[in-house]
Amino acid sequence: MAKLFSKRHVLIKLNLILVNYSSESVHERIRPNPDICKLVSVAELASLSKETALLDEMETLFKDTRAAFEGPLINSTSSLRASNLIHDFEMQVTRMALGKKPLDVFDPDCATGKLTTEKLHTISDNWVKYLQNSLKHVNIFEATGYKLFNPDLAEHPAASDEVDR
Repeated sequence: MAKLFSKRHVLIKLNLILVNYSSESVHERIRPNPDICKLVSVAELASLSKETALLDEMETLFKDTRAAFEGPLINSTSSLRASNLIHDFEMQVTRMALGKKPLDVFDPDCATGKLTTEKLHTISDNWVKYLQNSLKHVNIFEATGYKLFNPDLAEHPAASDEVDR
């Protein structure tokens, strides 16, 4: 993987590794095998590594998200929960970049397939709406200064399931 991605894509490499360790890929008493464990294939990694503009945008989005949201989330919840919430977002984006089905954590509200800038924006907006609905005691938009990429999404709030981790 080191040869496929440049040194500046540190967070993407980390998330590509972590996305393989989901509960859906666990088979007890079976040795790790890419065909059995649903690991990412070399062809998928090679295909993704050619999308340098998208990778740069993803890396920037991950860094900006951590910078903007980590402090307010830690102040409003625990450090562990803040880390988990950011991790959920990064995993969702990484899975979508690989063309995998989204996690059940929050609805990315966009079709699978090739990840585009518009899909990145939709996933970001829906994640922030998910945060706002799960952390009712804090205004995420005020605390982070986040502005929705698609203002129409503000009219259709996401499901208000409070999630505890």
